[in-house]
Amino acid sequence: MLTKNLDEKQKPTMQQSTEASPSSTEGLFFQAFAAGSISSSCCLFQLLLNLLSSWNILHIGCAGFNTVLGPLRPYTRTMTLIWLLMQWFQHLNIYPPLGKQEKDQINCCCTTSRRKLFLSSLLCLGLMFMPELLESIRHSSFIQRNSQTISIDPRNVVELNYVVDNMGCEACINAVEKLMNGHIGVLSSKVSSFETGEVNIQVNKELYERNTEVTWTKYFEDELGDLLHTHGYELRPVGWITKSMKLKEKKKQDLFGSF
Repeated sequence: MLTKNLDEKQKPTMQQSTEASPSSTEGLFFQAFAAGSISSSCCLFQLLLNLLSSWNILHIGCAGFNTVLGPLRPYTRTMTLIWLLMQWFQHLNIYPPLGKQEKDQINCCCTTSRRKLFLSSLLCLGLMFMPELLESIRHSSFIQRNSQTISIDPRNVVELNYVVDNMGCEACINAVEKLMNGHIGVLSSKVSSFETGEVNIQVNKELYERNTEVTWTKYFEDELGDLLHTHGYELRPVGWITKSMKLKEKKKQDLFGSF
C-alpha cells in the first residue's frame, strides 16, 4: 500500500519533468539572439546596414549602436554569460532522481531539449563575440593584401595617411576598409581604431600617371572622399578630431564637472 502511494506521487513528478523540458525551450532562440546582439552592441545590425549600403539601397554609415551600448558591453556580456549558465544548470538539473526505466522514458525529450539549448548557445556566443571575429578576419585580410604588394615596383608605392570620421564600431571599420581596398590604386588600407579614425593607405601612384606629380594625390583624395561620403563616412586630414573623440571628451568633462 505504501509503495503504491509512492508510485502515485512519483508519476506527476515524472510527467512535470517531461513537460518542463520542451516548454522551457520555447522562445529560447529569440532570447539567445537578443542577448547575443545586445552583448555585441548590435554588431550584426550594423553589418546589415553596411550590406544595404554596398547594394546602394540605403546609405546611413554608422547607426550609433556602439556609441550607446559599447560602454555597457562588459556588463551585458557578463549578464548574458550568467543567463547561459543558468539555462544549462536548469537543463541538467531539471529532472528529479529517477530510476533507469524512468530515465529512458524521457531520454528522447531530453536529447531534443539539449540540442536546442546547444544551438541557441552557439548562436548567442557567435553574436556576442562578432566584433572580435571581425577584427580577426580584418587582420588576416590585411596581411594577405600586404603580401600582394611585393610584386609591385616599390618606387610606385606611396603611403598616405588620413582620418575617416563617423565610424563607431568594428563593423564600421570593416565597411570603410572594404570601400578603400576596392578603390582604384589602393593596394592596402588599415584603420587603427574607429575612435581616432586614423587610416594608413598604400597607393600605386602609377595608376594616376594621367595627372601631374603635384595634383595626383588631390585627385585621389577627391575620388576617395566622394566614395566614403556616399556611404556615410567622411575623409579628413591627419589631426582631425572625430565625433567619437569629441563625444568621449564631452563625457569626461561631464563626469569631472559633476564632482
